[in-house]
Amino acid sequence: MAEDRLLVAFGDELFSYDFGPYHPLNRSRTELFVRRLMELKERAPEKIELVEPAMATEDELTLFHTREYVEFVKLACSPGSKVRYLDYGDTPAYPNCFTRASV
Repeated sequence: MAEDRLLVAFGDELFSYDFGPYHPLNRSRTELFVRRLMELKERAPEKIELVEPAMATEDELTLFHTREYVEFVKLACSPGSKVRYLDYGDTPAYPNCFTRASV
């Protein structure tokens, strides 16, 4: 039987995804996640493998979201868009957010 391992897509891109200090996905939580991940990796290096992140294709995104939603996010996050939020007010739309979230 294969041994269980956790693969974590990890790179500098992780820090480019930030919705601001008042959103649950803020920089301090990301930094806390990274510190905890490194502690766990140090204790059990055979259980955790860090891999380079890769950009998801639009087809891969539609495994989790409808094509309509993917298109909406792409347009909402394009430069010059007047859309400010992707949903009910807690997920801001900003230029290049689609690209950053696709990593």
